[in-house]
Amino acid sequence: MRKILLDLNEILGEKILSGLLNRKPEALKKFLENPDKIPTSVEDKLNLINAIVRNLRGSYNYHDIRQWFSRERSQLNGKSPVDIMKKNWWPRDHRVLEVLALSSKAGE
Repeated sequence: MRKILLDLNEILGEKILSGLLNRKPEALKKFLENPDKIPTSVEDKLNLINAIVRNLRGSYNYHDIRQWFSRERSQLNGKSPVDIMKKNWWPRDHRVLEVLALSSKAGE
């Protein structure tokens, strides 16, 4: 889990990643120092975010991936992935799964 967290932090940046996890940036640092302390709910979110980023990596560079998360999308009723994945979201939420599906079509 530490490698996923490191990779996502590098790709998305601390601000976007901590926002998607609904955690303060200091919490990310603590998770990196002691990955055994990452709650299951955060691990689940990290895995989903990682799946989205994996879908995007073939078509986008890191800067474009960050922009992808912030860009409003007609397929998401004018919301951005960040809008949908802020506060209390869960990896099985219908709207979050729409974000995952949209990421799989990136570059088409």
